[in-house]
Amino acid sequence: MTEPVLPVLATRALPPCAELPSRHLVRQVLGWQLVGLALLAAHVVLCKFNILFFPIVLLALGYVHHRSPLAGVLILFQWLIYQNLLISLFCVGMEYRVFTELQGSNFAALAMLAAVGLLRLVTSRRWRHLDNGLLLAVKIALLAAVVYAVYGMSRSGLISAAVYFRESTSLILMVPIGLDVGRIWSFKTVGAGFVVSAALSIAISLVEIAAPAPYYDVINAPTYMNLKYTRIEPATGPGADANYFESGKQLAAENRSVFFNVTDSSSKLASFRFMGTIIHAISYGYILAGVTVVAFAIGMGQWLWITLPLLVMIGVKGAALTVFMTLDLWLVWCLTRNARFLLISGTVVLICYLGFGIYAGVYHGDYHVIGFIGGLHGLLSDPIGHGLGVGGNFSPQAEQYLQWSKMQHTGVDFAVESAVGDLIYQMGVASAAVFAVIVLLLKNAGLRLRGPSRQDLVFFALAVTAVNGVFQEEAYTAYACGLFSMLCAVVVANGQRAAATYAPAARKMAGALRPVAA
Repeated sequence: MTEPVLPVLATRALPPCAELPSRHLVRQVLGWQLVGLALLAAHVVLCKFNILFFPIVLLALGYVHHRSPLAGVLILFQWLIYQNLLISLFCVGMEYRVFTELQGSNFAALAMLAAVGLLRLVTSRRWRHLDNGLLLAVKIALLAAVVYAVYGMSRSGLISAAVYFRESTSLILMVPIGLDVGRIWSFKTVGAGFVVSAALSIAISLVEIAAPAPYYDVINAPTYMNLKYTRIEPATGPGADANYFESGKQLAAENRSVFFNVTDSSSKLASFRFMGTIIHAISYGYILAGVTVVAFAIGMGQWLWITLPLLVMIGVKGAALTVFMTLDLWLVWCLTRNARFLLISGTVVLICYLGFGIYAGVYHGDYHVIGFIGGLHGLLSDPIGHGLGVGGNFSPQAEQYLQWSKMQHTGVDFAVESAVGDLIYQMGVASAAVFAVIVLLLKNAGLRLRGPSRQDLVFFALAVTAVNGVFQEEAYTAYACGLFSMLCAVVVANGQRAAATYAPAARKMAGALRPVAA
């Protein structure tokens, strides 16, 4: 297929699974990166002036995505990766209420793009019958989340319900975005767009590693952290709040911990958990994992010389295990070329990983495992669920009743520090609707229909990250499961578009070859 060299805003006229030439792709990504960062900066400044300006830039983003799915996705990458950095740069003098609402900007952008993409998919007669149940699963999961958000709001308040509605639906909303852009653009083009978008972030992270204290002072990270970790106005002096940071030097010292943050470890080996442009070490670890997996999947393996050392340095267990186990499953797939063996061996490995993690967590008193067990107890005691926002790190229950110092000895009655624990506690048996979206994506991988392909890596990464959700609350965010869900949906859409394109020709050829009766 001849690669199109057309303006981005003309993508609706392109042939299926189009790919941009490398040079043109880099120009497009860098151009839309500038547009995305400019829109994000304008959004932050306008909202700081008056929060009523919140929807203006989002509507502009929705219009861009309506005209060009690829451009919308490229801008979304900028909002996911750089949102917190831009908020930090402008957070001095910002009200706490405005700060918390701005932190939901990338989710609002994600929801806007998902709404446009979902509307385009469900109104297309062709695509309504090609998604193999994915769109139906997405709609059911979203409906369940809305119902439980309303229920949780009545019990825990608006803010807590909104936080966990975002946590439970991010990976769901990523699916229609991936299907929408995958109708036209290949996985390689979308994946390369993500990798190139993250290049600036990685460069900034290297600056953070080299000179953390001055870097934090320049981007106003102490003020950002003070706003993030207080429910009231920021502390006004040293000692006024346990989370108060006076300088970048103090924040840099706080970010040093035991290597890979192993609970109850006696190791004296420490690491610096840099926070990246997301200003959150665990979420940024998953961005690095995503860049590693996607770069390898699209043939840009040279990126691993940068991302693998950074993954080791940041010391995020879940992100590192995602990359290690994904590459391990890929090796098994390439050596055996047997989909059934891959499924059985992969399931056994993930079950063993889950079992060992829970056993070790119980033995060492790991907060994540204890929080997951609390969610499991909540599911068994009330299978209907307690409502989104009831239970979890940011819930009123955690603020009022949770004592972290005693949690390792007494346990906890509700879910904390575990994405799976939160889901099953808050949504009960209805959480199966969310897990069904992941299962359907994996089922649509189509491994039985072809031999090993590097794009299979994103399906392996999605499976491993979904299991990581037992041990990490951040695993089901847009940075982790959400990112891999979108990329898997792109691959699924590519395959369905190809099948829809070539199936009529195949049937015509089969009819021509049918023997004629004498």
